[in-house]
Amino acid sequence: MKELTRVYSVFEADILCSKLRIAGIESFAQGREITSQIAGLEGGIRILVAEENRDKALEIIKTDV
Repeated sequence: MKELTRVYSVFEADILCSKLRIAGIESFAQGREITSQIAGLEGGIRILVAEENRDKALEIIKTDV
């Protein structure tokens, strides 16, 4: 798994992972405080995807902004 990006709230992580799953890309949110509503600003929540899907996932999040 490779890091795709970091987000700073559980809400953002859920939305991004949902969009990637809809596109057929499995993704995972990883962070120390994943159960709280706001992650620590120093680390955030890492969004991970399989290395072979990283380029496609980057295109999806770039066009979505």
